[in-house]
Amino acid sequence: MTIQKGIITLTILIFISGLLTVILLLDDSHLSFFRAQQNQRKHYVERTLQLQKMTATKKQTACLDLPLNNNESVKQISIALEGSTDAIQYFLWCERMSLFKKSPKKGDNQGALKDFVSGEKLAYFRPHFSSPPRILNANKMPKLYWFSDSQAEVEINGTVSAVLIAEGDLKLTGKGRISGAVITSGNLTLDA
Repeated sequence: MTIQKGIITLTILIFISGLLTVILLLDDSHLSFFRAQQNQRKHYVERTLQLQKMTATKKQTACLDLPLNNNESVKQISIALEGSTDAIQYFLWCERMSLFKKSPKKGDNQGALKDFVSGEKLAYFRPHFSSPPRILNANKMPKLYWFSDSQAEVEINGTVSAVLIAEGDLKLTGKGRISGAVITSGNLTLDA
């Protein structure tokens, strides 16, 4: 008897659920809402994937393309799909790092390395420095020469347009002259 009651109850539930399904199928407004929502979600995911790919390719060169003549230390770059009506955007942040705290006003800045060079950011720039030559010849294009030795000696020939920075003592020899600045942490010795 209890098995028959269970079968009858199950049959009634299946019949009611089938009836409700038919009613929902006939009521297209609910189904179209869910379809539209699913299409919108699919469209959003497709656009987001396109933006992620664009951001990944632009990330390599976006900061390099910024002009050097602005004084902003941080710049926000917006990346959006062209011709899209939605407002999906990705952003990249570019930080401009400067090695110098301030520009030297005079040529001889003996023992003033800490006044001009930012110690915290030095670790970032150090891998980009190459060891300078021992003889500096005349040039027109300004250059930066970084001497990391505790004692360095350089011969100057002609007019050298440069900024010479020494983490220790620096000895300048030769008959030339420097158009620029010399910044040392230690002593500066001139030997003509």
